[in-house]
Amino acid sequence: MSAAAWPWAPPPDSEQEHLTVTGGRPLTGRVRVPGDKSVSHRALMLAARAEGVSTLRGLSCGDDVRRTALALLATGATITADGPAPGVVRVEGGVGRLHEPEGPIDVGNSGTGIRQVARFPNAEYIAAPAGGQRP
Repeated sequence: MSAAAWPWAPPPDSEQEHLTVTGGRPLTGRVRVPGDKSVSHRALMLAARAEGVSTLRGLSCGDDVRRTALALLATGATITADGPAPGVVRVEGGVGRLHEPEGPIDVGNSGTGIRQVARFPNAEYIAAPAGGQRP
């Protein structure tokens, strides 16, 4: 399929080279977008690896991200809600805190979670089998 076949492409014989838009007022305001699951997994793991306390805002509140947080708790990171707003957590981490979990890590149906936890930085601390069920 050629680029001209897309519905929003200008007709091939179009001579329009530019479009000028005038008038209107500047757009102002604030937009909050829901947390992104993929970024949320990674943010949690980087915060668990980092020395000290990290505050994460805008995390996805889905079960997959919750399971990743539970896996990190099992390896020694401390993760707590930071206030009443959903998607805001404090993570206290550092290499010295991480250790092998006492049992298997259950990531549920989270494909991203198992892939990320399996290659977590300092993965030598995570030697337990991970379980879950993928549809």
